[in-house]
Amino acid sequence: MGGDDPDDILETQRDALTVLDILCPDGDYGSPEITRIHAYMTMADIHFARNEWDTGLRHLETAVTLAVYLDTDCDGARMHTFPLFCGLVYGDYITNLPDNFSLALLHQPEKKPYLESLVATETGAMLIACLEEHAATR
Repeated sequence: MGGDDPDDILETQRDALTVLDILCPDGDYGSPEITRIHAYMTMADIHFARNEWDTGLRHLETAVTLAVYLDTDCDGARMHTFPLFCGLVYGDYITNLPDNFSLALLHQPEKKPYLESLVATETGAMLIACLEEHAATR
C-alpha cells in the first residue's frame, strides 16, 4: 500500500472505522469520536477531489453530525457504557483544540479547493451553516 494513494487512504480510513465499531459495539465511542470525525473528513476530501459529490457530502454530513454531537450532547451527565471507557463521563476528555469541534471542522473546508463548489450545493451550504451555528471558542 502506498501512503499517498487515495484508494489506500480510503481503505485505511474505512478500516479505522471498522476497528472502532468492533471496539465500541454499543456506539459508545468516547474520545475516539475524534478519530471518526477525521476519517469521515478525510474520505470526504478524497471524494470531493474525484468529483464524487454525493459520497463526499454523505461523509461530510457524518463528520458535521459527530462534531455537533460532541459540542452539544456531551453534557457530563451520562457515564460511558463501554468497558474501555467505564468510569468516565461523556465529554470528560481533554482536547488540544483551542476551538470546539464545530469551529475546528469549519476551518477544514476553508483550506480546500472545493470550498466554492461545496457552498454552491444546497447540502454543502446547509452543513457549513450548521457548523457556523455551533462554532465557538473554548
